[in-house]
Amino acid sequence: MTPNTTKGVLLAMTTAFLWGFLAIALKVASTMVDSYTIVWFRFTVAFLALFLLLSVPETGNVAHSYQTAFYSGGRSSCPWMELSWVYAGS
Repeated sequence: MTPNTTKGVLLAMTTAFLWGFLAIALKVASTMVDSYTIVWFRFTVAFLALFLLLSVPETGNVAHSYQTAFYSGGRSSCPWMELSWVYAGS
């Protein structure tokens, strides 16, 4: 297995674990907290995690392929700004 394959398998297993754990956590949390608060908290945590992850500049060949894949015309200098631009549909 190559390092990228190993990384992919580990990330897929982490995703499956978190996805399975989510139903149990939501069932427990829904007895204590309003559903709107749970949704607000989940989206806030996801936004902060992605903001921090995409704000860190990458180096090497990975950064070049990342920039090639996500930068369309160089509208912004930050990856998270570019992703928000793509999401807005422009």
